[in-house]
Amino acid sequence: MVFFPPEYYLKMPSAILPTGRAMNFWLVIGISSLSFLGVIYTLKHFKKYRWQNIGLIVALIGILIPAFGAIMNAVSTPSNRWFLLANIIFGLATMALVDHLDQLTKNDIAWLTGAGTLLIIIVWAANGFILNLKAHDAVTYGFLLLTVIALLITFIFKWQPWIKVGLILVLFMLNLAANIIGIYSPNASSLAIQQLNRGLATRFSKDYYNGAQQYVKQQSGFFRTSMAPRYHYNEHLQNLANYTNTNTDLSINSGINNTSVYLTLQNGYLGKFSRSVGNSQFSMNTPIAQGDYRTAFNNLLGVRYVFAKANTKKPPMVPYGYHLVKNANGQPKVFQAKARVNAVPAIENMAGTVIYKTNNALPLAYTQFKTFSTNAYNRLNPVNRERVMTQGAVVDAKHNTQPLNYQSPSKNLDYQVQVDRSSFIDSGKKLTLIAWES
Repeated sequence: MVFFPPEYYLKMPSAILPTGRAMNFWLVIGISSLSFLGVIYTLKHFKKYRWQNIGLIVALIGILIPAFGAIMNAVSTPSNRWFLLANIIFGLATMALVDHLDQLTKNDIAWLTGAGTLLIIIVWAANGFILNLKAHDAVTYGFLLLTVIALLITFIFKWQPWIKVGLILVLFMLNLAANIIGIYSPNASSLAIQQLNRGLATRFSKDYYNGAQQYVKQQSGFFRTSMAPRYHYNEHLQNLANYTNTNTDLSINSGINNTSVYLTLQNGYLGKFSRSVGNSQFSMNTPIAQGDYRTAFNNLLGVRYVFAKANTKKPPMVPYGYHLVKNANGQPKVFQAKARVNAVPAIENMAGTVIYKTNNALPLAYTQFKTFSTNAYNRLNPVNRERVMTQGAVVDAKHNTQPLNYQSPSKNLDYQVQVDRSSFIDSGKKLTLIAWES
């Protein structure tokens, strides 16, 4: 990727002042109006703040180029979280402007006024010449206008230095308070909705599997674990598969070798493997997730146990060969959820947990008697690729000493599509509900 998508660049001006949002590729800016004007002031006096401005220019160029973010992110995926370091430069620029409030010239005031006005015009243009601002964003740009007006008034009427500093300080503190509200108020930001109440994270982590993980830990041998569809999900997030993949550390902290490992914990080969077999759950952050709930895929990964909700009206969808773990009396082994106060159904499983087990999961290390060339592997479709790996080792042509005569068992099935007119779907929530019930 040489450049970011066009919408990334178009949204960038709108992210300079408002808070409570994170752009794609984890770019977060959201500085105060005084800091923005401070940056303009130091840029105008470039030679005086040479190295500070050079650092700012390098940072600004860096967030325009994906390769720069990838290098800063340990030569991995493009991520601009490193840009938070620019807050040091923004802080220095703010202090530079405050230190010279009593020494501003007419030219300085013109630059600051023009920059504030130009920013609002650019935001308007980048949003398709529609300035449809959220209430909090309007307050943010209001502080920019008030700060510029305050600088104009104090300059025109030659107010005393202590009055200038006092007025600017009051506006600055109010601006910071508004920025904080923009992050933590549920009325201003979606980020606040995704926060957990005090103590809930600890309880959630401890009771995530309703104690079923303790049973699994007692089993011998090496194995991995996974989850059935919607074992847990967060109704506030778009990815309803299993949101714990990247939003929590449960897969790491559980101690039961969950397949939804985070990108940082493995090398790129796991991602290449996942993509080669057409894993629809693949993402840059979570290469495997639940292995698309596919049989051969999970067997290759050594997934012996799958956790599922205990109260599903219909048996959960699990890969072929996984059978319900039962007690000695033949009844399903159910790990009941603990009684709790103020439970949050959106993220807590109050139904209890059951476990599915298979004897077909491959061990951590094993040998194959047959080989299959890489070239032949690349000509197969994703389903046959995962199946061929259960029958032979995929190797380079020079090591293909025991060729596997692979015969695909896949068949093409004819089908017809009929429109279901029994329900009218007019929202995303209804679509999700109907898909889940079916």
